[in-house]
Amino acid sequence: MKRLSVIIDGPRHPYVNMALDYTLLRTRPRKGDAILRIYQWLPSGISIGRRQAAGETVNLGEAEGLGYIVVRRPTGGAALIHETFNEITYSLIVPPSSNLYQASVEESSSMISGAVIEALLSLNIPASPHGFTGVSREENICLLRKGFADIVLDGKKVSGSAQYRSKDGLLQHGSIMLHFNPNTWTRLIKSKATVDEVSSLVGGICDLGYSVSINDLLESIITSFSNLMGIPAVPSTYEPVEIEESLLLVERGLFKP
Repeated sequence: MKRLSVIIDGPRHPYVNMALDYTLLRTRPRKGDAILRIYQWLPSGISIGRRQAAGETVNLGEAEGLGYIVVRRPTGGAALIHETFNEITYSLIVPPSSNLYQASVEESSSMISGAVIEALLSLNIPASPHGFTGVSREENICLLRKGFADIVLDGKKVSGSAQYRSKDGLLQHGSIMLHFNPNTWTRLIKSKATVDEVSSLVGGICDLGYSVSINDLLESIITSFSNLMGIPAVPSTYEPVEIEESLLLVERGLFKP
């Protein structure tokens, strides 16, 4: 790999977001490229892990009534709510030649979350990989599960991630919570957790009293991922064939739950 190609995207439809990530995984690693894509969601979405059953995970009627789009991620893990402008989502895609691909899921996830922590620390946000207990039971809300790549701030989890590997490369999805509403999460995701339990375990960076601009956060994330990979970050965009393929995947309903 010679460079980290960075795509800063605007808010997109949940189906399109997943289609773009999946298409980039199938096209860019063949060229030896690493891709960092950062984006948001419009309308707000609920992404479920690739092995989850939508009806057993999400209160579908509530979600539809409130205008949330349920989408299936190519990555694993449990359900996440992606509220427009309340979080930043990133996808990191690397080829099989990358040391991240060659490392275990636990090791690579920890390395990637370490880069996000480095970005937050550079903004005087004292994030840490330690201090999250999670819940002991099986849980549909992804942020309540203890994982390899938890990012904790003031005792609350503010970021989680999930990974998918294929012969083409590695795709890591991560969400960084800016604002967090536990009432919405317990209303839309089928969970045994109470609002108070969710509120005690998960939070948003801004809700916890840390001020950060989106531009500063994006610049810090790009720098940290460039440092992690040991390659320069270069602005990039989609190739026409990638947009065409992504739209075809959406038409085929590949990411419908």
